[in-house]
Amino acid sequence: MTEGKGFWHVRKTSKEKVLEAAVELFYAKGYANTSVREIASRATVNVALISYHFNGKQGLLETLMTTFFDGYIGALEKECEKVTNSTNSIRSHLESACRSMLLFQQQFDVLSRFVHREMTLDSILVREIMSSYLTKERHLFRYLLEEAFAQGEMITPVNEYMIIQLRGLLTLPFLHSQYIREVHYMVASESYFLDRYFETVRKWLDAHIGEPSIV
Repeated sequence: MTEGKGFWHVRKTSKEKVLEAAVELFYAKGYANTSVREIASRATVNVALISYHFNGKQGLLETLMTTFFDGYIGALEKECEKVTNSTNSIRSHLESACRSMLLFQQQFDVLSRFVHREMTLDSILVREIMSSYLTKERHLFRYLLEEAFAQGEMITPVNEYMIIQLRGLLTLPFLHSQYIREVHYMVASESYFLDRYFETVRKWLDAHIGEPSIV
């Protein structure tokens, strides 16, 4: 069985069972090497149900990708929305966003690993996600960092390399989970690892923004 936590609820609907089966098989065998019949068999549903809900394997892939990014970037967007009426420092909002994004990936670690791996490929779907979800992610990170600079929490003006570094820190444990396991003998989906790893993220924030504070 593929390592990782369940996709959604404990008592899953047929549609959720299909999505969970799909991500497990796509991750283990690859998208191209997985058939709709295999997905239906693992989910214990009729093949026709997959066609009805997702219009085939490509529709399943698109649903998995958008489901991941809705949750992952949604955690960042939620924190950005709090800034206007907040008395907390921008640093505290950025730290909260980073932790929420890491926790989301930990909760859905198989989905996260699959999506990050898929995003290294060149396809029409990946390009569409780059131009929509990932462009939005870049904009939201830049917004928080520029607000921190405007409010005097940062000395150095924001640049693209900072955004690339920060995003890399947040995705690395799930993009390179096999490397972490085989070379460092750690499991990225475990809470102990994530707690310790988050301290590294906090040190990055310390270096660029400083300690969180409440006004």
